Amino acid sequence: MTKDELLLRFPYYSIVNTNVFHIPERLKEIDSSYFVVRNHKTKKFEVHSSENIGFSRCFVVPFEELDVRTIDYAKETYVGYRGKEIFTEIDRHNQKLEESERRKMKDDYYVRALESRNLFKEDAFYL
Repeated sequence: MTKDELLLRFPYYSIVNTNVFHIPERLKEIDSSYFVVRNHKTKKFEVHSSENIGFSRCFVVPFEELDVRTIDYAKETYVGYRGKEIFTEIDRHNQKLEESERRKMKDDYYVRALESRNLFKEDAFYL
């Protein structure tokens, strides 16, 4: 989505071409399609890409101001910079979730086995 299409579709957006720290220009060094908008509804900055089809937003800036943290955040989340590392982190996180689920299931089975054992003991006592 182009900047003009975005502004027509969302009138509460305004394009930020520069600021004191030249963050919009520096973001273009990371990805030339990046541009910054100010969302006046949420009062947050957003980074969009003109190359994204349909929905152009890449991320909402998690800080109140545009400063060097925005550049660091963009580098951290940009697949071109950290692609393989990002996917490795995702895989590691998914493995932890799967392991946690396996442990929980094993614990559930153990508890059910103990309950069943106790029931069998009680039945055996009355025989």
